[in-house]
Amino acid sequence: MPSAPRIALVSDRDGELYRALRASFAGARLEVFEDAARSFEALRTLAPAILVHGAPEDAEELGVLRVLRAALPGTALVLAAHREHELVAARHAERLGARLLLAPFTQAGLAAAIAAARRGPDLPGPDAHLDLLRGIADEINNPLLAAGGQLQLAECLLEPRRDADALARLRAARAELDRIARSIQRIALLARVRGLRHPLPAFDLVAALDELFAEPEFAVRAADRFVRAADLHAGEAIPPIAADRDSLPSALRLFLEASAALAGRTPAALTLQGTPESVRLVVRIESDAARALAPQDAFEPYHLARVLRGTPHGLALFLVQSVVHAHGGAALAEREPGLGLVLRLELPRVAPGA
Repeated sequence: MPSAPRIALVSDRDGELYRALRASFAGARLEVFEDAARSFEALRTLAPAILVHGAPEDAEELGVLRVLRAALPGTALVLAAHREHELVAARHAERLGARLLLAPFTQAGLAAAIAAARRGPDLPGPDAHLDLLRGIADEINNPLLAAGGQLQLAECLLEPRRDADALARLRAARAELDRIARSIQRIALLARVRGLRHPLPAFDLVAALDELFAEPEFAVRAADRFVRAADLHAGEAIPPIAADRDSLPSALRLFLEASAALAGRTPAALTLQGTPESVRLVVRIESDAARALAPQDAFEPYHLARVLRGTPHGLALFLVQSVVHAHGGAALAEREPGLGLVLRLELPRVAPGA
């Protein structure tokens, strides 16, 4: 470790950290800042080798530290906290890729935490994995879209009667590209919901289902397996839910398409109910495939694909459950007497006064 590193100390309320740092790094250039938010430019200019923060508590301070982390990748970051704040501080340290130091702030403990922080975290933080998922999804999806466009252009150049065989091959290739694109979209969906920030805006679930059932493509694939969207709630007033307007419609589509695949040629009963805490979307399926699927396996990755051989629905219900959980809801499967399988989504209502 260098004998005289530049050290930034932020939010040292009682002076404990200052005394420990001075004792451990007598010859260091030590600068003290009240908070990171108001000292961002000064901290970035200083570019300290070590930044010790007295455990940030508000969202703005955490956001600034995240930006500093990206702007100063060579800076070792240590979050210092008293033991009563350990759980919260540990979550912040994990998200920031920082090393956590708990009181009492001894010279030995501080030196060990700084040494570990300067070696870098053993694994990337969760946000790094989310960024990686999004990047991979975009990297694969963009050339897929370009390839699909080229195939569509090639179709336009062919004569239907003369080139019927070539057209069929091109359309089959486009269908396979579409399948790959849907899989990539699911990766992007999982990345998005892992980063949801609450509180979420109000969302009209009835209108979203009406819009979905009105889509021609969805109608061909799945809508005819269910009751009409207008009958979903039997005239009951359904309150708005708190939801992300990008990820939840995608989850609804996956949920209904997977349910339709389970139903096969058997009609599935779809209902929507309001409760004091949530809105409940329920599908009752009585097909042989639904009877063969144990409730505890319904949301397991790829289990549905094993029940429905040859289908692309292996991840659908798992992703639905991930999205619903990210919204603070529940995705459940159960057996009812005389029925095949009941799938139920519980989505939290908008909080009063929100």
